[in-house]
Amino acid sequence: MNLYQQIMFGLGAILLVFGMALMVFRSADGGLTKIKLPVVELELNGGALFVMVLGAGLMYFGVYLEASSPFKTAAAPDKTPNKLSVFEDQDSEKKATAPGSPSEEKASMEDDARRARENRSSEEARKVREAEDEQSADEARRATAKQALDTARKAQELAKERAAAEESARRADEIQSLERTRKMAAAALEELQKARNKEESQSSSQSAAVTPSPPVTQPASPSRVESVGSASLWDHNGSTMVLISDGKRRKFYYDAPREGLVAQGVHNGTLLFEGTRQGNKYIGTAYRFSSGCAPIGFSVDGDVVNEHEVIVRGRAPNRRNCRTTGYSDSTLRFTYTRTVSDYSFPAGGE
Repeated sequence: MNLYQQIMFGLGAILLVFGMALMVFRSADGGLTKIKLPVVELELNGGALFVMVLGAGLMYFGVYLEASSPFKTAAAPDKTPNKLSVFEDQDSEKKATAPGSPSEEKASMEDDARRARENRSSEEARKVREAEDEQSADEARRATAKQALDTARKAQELAKERAAAEESARRADEIQSLERTRKMAAAALEELQKARNKEESQSSSQSAAVTPSPPVTQPASPSRVESVGSASLWDHNGSTMVLISDGKRRKFYYDAPREGLVAQGVHNGTLLFEGTRQGNKYIGTAYRFSSGCAPIGFSVDGDVVNEHEVIVRGRAPNRRNCRTTGYSDSTLRFTYTRTVSDYSFPAGGE
């Protein structure tokens, strides 16, 4: 609404209010204007009615007057602030300004170009934001996929480690089970061997009690003055022994018996073992001595641990009153001490 329209509208409103105020007063001559309506008949103040009609007409023209009114050039553009949005203000200014002026058309074109630039800028900014959002979303998806891949890889590695640990535990259990089985088998074999040894001992005792052992004749000891040439001296339970070798044949004689053996009939030159060497094994007969009884022989065999130690084992008879009462394990260990080049049996032998 331009200034001209505002003036007309305001003047019409004043006249309308003024006519309404005059409506209640009568003229000096009391003249009234009668108005007959279809339903009622009214008597009104003619002057007041005229003023009201005039004011209403001015208000009407002030609102609905066309933009081509001859009074338009004198009217100033309406710059009254409005509470509507910016776009509604721009539309109202465009409607209030009549077309045809070059400067106004140029300003309108500049406004249109500015709005177009703003719209393009807004569109470009929106596209940039959308591109940035899409890029951020792609990066987030790639990061999520990478994290999922890392998690899957770690889970696979943990599964492999767990499988390896389970396999190691299973193998350890198998090894322990095999070890327990081996120990049980060894214990069973040991018990079986003990039972067999016990049965043999019992059977030997029974046979010895029924049948006396046949006498065993020990070979004669060599003469005390007999020279055997090169020989080797060995230790056996504190007694000095001499080893006489003749091809594969081997004989151990007492050279210096330890204290206590003389009472059992052992002296210098008494034979303790005779047999043969077969590779690294000694096989032959050993003798056990008892006081007042003839020596009794029993079978033995053993190994040459090294060239300085020989060990033979056997089941030696146990005797009482020169009669065999049983058998027990016996081990004879000979340890090399030195070699003599010209050996003769010492005095004291038989």
